[in-house]
Amino acid sequence: MECAEGTAGSRPGLATECHSIALSVMICFETAIKAAQAGSVDGLKDFPSEKVLSERDDRGSSCLHWAAGNGHLGAVRYLVEQLAMPPDLIEGQS
Repeated sequence: MECAEGTAGSRPGLATECHSIALSVMICFETAIKAAQAGSVDGLKDFPSEKVLSERDDRGSSCLHWAAGNGHLGAVRYLVEQLAMPPDLIEGQS
């Protein structure tokens, strides 16, 4: 990785190399719905599959509704392919 002009590498007395740092952040979700809203497959995996499949919000929307509605393809695939959640699920039905 090269330093852009104006960064530490171009200033006298400062480091001449730039380094990228990867941070690992653990997020805990209160509900499976919240994990689905965020598109967190790992968050969904933290809950028992029965809970993920049955949990609904106050309007009857499932984890699948939220994941799909927010464009989280990875979470949608996990719900449909790994947990066998019906892709034609209608809001308010289980």
